Amino acid sequence: MSHWRQGLGGRMTPITLRRRELLLGAAGMAGIAVSTGALAQSADDGAMTYRGVTYDTGTDFGYPGYLSRMSWHESDVREEIAAIRGRLNCNAIQIVGTDHARLRLAAEIAQENGLKIWLQPRIMEKPADAQLAHMVEAATHARDLAVNGADVVFNVGCEATIFQQGIVPGATYAERIPRIFSAQPDEAARVRTELNAYLVRSAEAARKHFSGPLTYGAASWEVVDWSPFDIAGVNLYRDDSNRAGYRETLRGHMQHGVPLVITEFGACTFEGAGRYGGGGFMIVDYSVEPPRIPEGFVRSEAEQAREIAELLAIFSAEGVAGAFVYNFLSQFDFHADDPRRDLDMASHAIVKVREAAEDAPVEWEPKQAFHEIARIYDDLQP
Repeated sequence: MSHWRQGLGGRMTPITLRRRELLLGAAGMAGIAVSTGALAQSADDGAMTYRGVTYDTGTDFGYPGYLSRMSWHESDVREEIAAIRGRLNCNAIQIVGTDHARLRLAAEIAQENGLKIWLQPRIMEKPADAQLAHMVEAATHARDLAVNGADVVFNVGCEATIFQQGIVPGATYAERIPRIFSAQPDEAARVRTELNAYLVRSAEAARKHFSGPLTYGAASWEVVDWSPFDIAGVNLYRDDSNRAGYRETLRGHMQHGVPLVITEFGACTFEGAGRYGGGGFMIVDYSVEPPRIPEGFVRSEAEQAREIAELLAIFSAEGVAGAFVYNFLSQFDFHADDPRRDLDMASHAIVKVREAAEDAPVEWEPKQAFHEIARIYDDLQP
């Protein structure tokens, strides 16, 4: 849930305003419990097969002319992906975004660095046919990468009940969220049926172009029939609502007969961020210009590092096949010395950036979480 569009440079853009709508709609969201009874599974090499991070090339959240990453320079991409492999000790990378040229470039650079590639096209606020067409073009990229020797998993989409127009009523994702969590049993059953019908269409369309393993990035509350897929992918954050039963919830997602990979998890960068999980970004006050971090929140890179380390320990102990930390870099969550302007506190990114022109090269430096993940991933190598 943490990948929703950030405000651009602190300005009250339409994206920033829509994000405020989303925060209001998401404020009451809680982790949805699923049935337990885990299917025992472990990675082939005795450790997590996929030890990775999510890398956003820029996602279109429905606002013409804006992507979640505006700065795009090949030299930056090469430096960042080399760091993901050589400094973060990842053996896998989940590349997400909208622009096909960016997806291809990032994937080709990832292949050059010897990374296992998870390719996930994202285009939000579109109906099913438009999302399918966009996804199919990305499937041809996955095919070409595999033909050239890359280790590729193709992900057909992300949280379709929220980010697709049509399965759940509502003109925007902010309108669809409360409908999901207030649905009566008949409506919930209809949503489940339509979601899985769409996923069958997606898998069939993708397999016409790509013969490798397929997955989908499911929201934790989506009830997915995984039979069309080779790997179950779930975005599974931990927060106060699901902390006590998190392991049981995780095990519930492992009962489908295919390996489970956590396609998103993480924490923000303030004291108590673990209580918020994927919703840590909601602490920003967007009622003022420029946006502010309210009084009472204290920056803590240690909190973010500790939460991620605890979750990775759980994933390893429970035998998940892989996990992707969300996320590497968030261009518009600027770090500032003034705590009220330090939007990086509300960021899940494991590196921090300073404010700059939106098309300028991105300069970043690791947070404590970056170093902790590097240590853990190094220890998990077989």
